[in-house]
Amino acid sequence: MKTVNRRQWLQSSVTAAAGFPFLMNVRQTRAPLSGTDELRLNSNENPHGPSQKVLDAISASMSKGNLYPWSDKEVLRQHLSNFEGMPLDHIYIGAGSTEILQVAAMAFGLQRGKVVSCYPTFPVLMQKAADFSAEWLKLDLKDHHYDLQTLADHCDDKTSMVYICNPNNPTGTRLDAGELKQFAREISKRTMVFVDEAYIEFSEDGLATSLASMVRDEPNIIVARTFSKIYGMAGLRIGYAYAHPDTLMTMRKHRIGYGMNVPMTSLRAAMAALDDQDFVAYCRKENNKARDIACAAFKEWEVHYVPSHTSFIYFKHDRFHGNLQKQLHARNILIRTYRDQPEYSRVSIGTVEQMEMFVDACQKFLG
Repeated sequence: MKTVNRRQWLQSSVTAAAGFPFLMNVRQTRAPLSGTDELRLNSNENPHGPSQKVLDAISASMSKGNLYPWSDKEVLRQHLSNFEGMPLDHIYIGAGSTEILQVAAMAFGLQRGKVVSCYPTFPVLMQKAADFSAEWLKLDLKDHHYDLQTLADHCDDKTSMVYICNPNNPTGTRLDAGELKQFAREISKRTMVFVDEAYIEFSEDGLATSLASMVRDEPNIIVARTFSKIYGMAGLRIGYAYAHPDTLMTMRKHRIGYGMNVPMTSLRAAMAALDDQDFVAYCRKENNKARDIACAAFKEWEVHYVPSHTSFIYFKHDRFHGNLQKQLHARNILIRTYRDQPEYSRVSIGTVEQMEMFVDACQKFLG
C-alpha cells in the first residue's frame, strides 16, 4: 500500500477542491481536477503554492471544523488591517474575489444603467450585472491597455459602475499608477469605480501601486484582491476588498450565506499566507524566471506577445501551424483560447521546468 504523507494529502485535497469560474467566450478543454499528468497552463494557478506555513495552518485548523467561522473571519480582518493599515470597517472578506465581483455586480447592477469597462478583460462582474438588467458597455483596449480617456468619455449619468482590471487579464498589461489614481479620483465623483487587483503582487512595484489607500477618502472606490494567485490558494476560495463602510454595507445586502461561506480552514490559511511574505517574494522571483523563458522563445520565433506584469502571457498563435491549443492538449499541455479573440492564446506561467516543456512542445509546431 502506497503511503501518503500529510503534505501530499493536503496538496491533493486542495487540488481536488479547485474550481473554474464560468467565463463567457472562453474556448478551452477543462482539465480533470486530479489524477492526471496534464500540465495546467490555462487557469493562472500558482505552481508553487500553497506554502508550507499555509499547509500547516490548514492542518492545525481541521480539528476546529465543528465551529462556525465568525470569529476567525474577524481575526483575518484584523490581520489585513495590520498588514496594510486599513481600518477594520473598510475590509470585506469573500469566497475568492469572484464572489466579491458578483456581490458588487448585484449591488450596483440592480440600479440598471451601464457598467463600463474596456475589453478584453476579466468579465465576471459585468456578466453578473447584465443578469440584473444592467447594460455592459465594452470599449476597446488601446494597445492592449485600458484606455482611461475613453472610459471617462463614456461615463454619464446612466453609468452605475466603471470596472478596471489592473494588471489586466488576459493581456497582462498594467496602467501607470499616478494616471490611474487621478482617473479614479475624478470618475468616483460621478459613479462607482471597481479596481480588480488580482495580479498586482506579481507586478514589479507590487502593492506600492495599489489604489487601496484611496478608499479612506473616496466612498465610490472598491479595490478587490485575492489569495488565489500569488499566494497559491485558488482552491481555498478566499479574497478580500477594501471600500468605504457605506459601500460595504450596500454590498453586504447581497452577500451569500450570511458571511459564513468562507470555511475556517481557508481563513486560517489566509492569515498564515499574509505572515509568509518570504513565500510571496519567492513566487514573484520564480514567476519572473519562468516567464522569461517563454518570452525569450517567442522573441526568437518572432511570435507577437504582450509584455506581461502577471503570471500569464497573451500571445498571437499565427506563427504556429494547425490548432496550437489542440496540438498541445494532445501532449497533455493546456493553454487558453477565446472565441471572441481568435488570434490570441494565453499561457499561464508554471515552474521553470514546466515552461521549458511548454517551449519544447510549441517549437514542434512552428510554421
